[in-house]
Amino acid sequence: MNKKALLLLLLAVAVVWGGNLWYYKSQKLEKPLFLQHYYEIPISLADHLTLYYISNTDSTRTPYKFQLPDGTDLNVENNRIRDRRGRLQSNEVVVSPPKNAFEAITEPMKFEQLDAYYNDGFVDTVPIGEIIIHPNPKAQESPLKMNFSGGSSNGTGSTGYNVEADVSIRAVSSSFPELLSDVMDIEFHGRNLTDIHAFPLSLHAGDHTSLSYQLQFPNDDPRRFHAFHIRISYEDPRGKSVGIHQIIEQPKLYENDLVRYSRMRKGDKSP
Repeated sequence: MNKKALLLLLLAVAVVWGGNLWYYKSQKLEKPLFLQHYYEIPISLADHLTLYYISNTDSTRTPYKFQLPDGTDLNVENNRIRDRRGRLQSNEVVVSPPKNAFEAITEPMKFEQLDAYYNDGFVDTVPIGEIIIHPNPKAQESPLKMNFSGGSSNGTGSTGYNVEADVSIRAVSSSFPELLSDVMDIEFHGRNLTDIHAFPLSLHAGDHTSLSYQLQFPNDDPRRFHAFHIRISYEDPRGKSVGIHQIIEQPKLYENDLVRYSRMRKGDKSP
């Protein structure tokens, strides 16, 4: 092999080695990276909250508890790996508060960050999105009795109701409209929420009605990497809730997205 060919070979090796080193370092996380969660739930659904984060596959640092800004602990029940890509993996952790931790609240409680406690002694304050916990609704007879409910992983679903007493529906609304209004489509009793003439809507005992929704994020939309609990409420003319429907939308973050998402969150503009 002549000197020129040898030089070209060494140069090619150096380029490949440098590229691999850059790719390796680009996946290095200094600490677990939490996704953004948008949950609006009653106390009864706060017992088993699911949070999502990204970590390096070779990291042994795992959370064992979280703490709310008011000092309430959320203990880890389960922690599992969802997907892996290169040095990165997405994790799903289920947490629960102490029994009756939120029973005393009379107004919605909102928090946007948590303190994460790890098995190696590291403590980190992490932005979590926005989680709203409502007091449990008072026991009451709703005129709308659910008779079926279903959804699919493509962001669509529906719920059916039997109407057991006359009621006039003043409004139907969902949580986080500032985030979802352009990607979420809701119909109630065949009327779309965008129709300004849809409400008030009179329903009578013996009627059947349904709600359907479609939540569609473009493939390049970073919101598809968020986790959502969407609370859809229906109100009578006095503003009293006569129905609540919860939609759970898991983050669409899989192995092929991990590198791109972690770079985006770290501010890396490289392709």
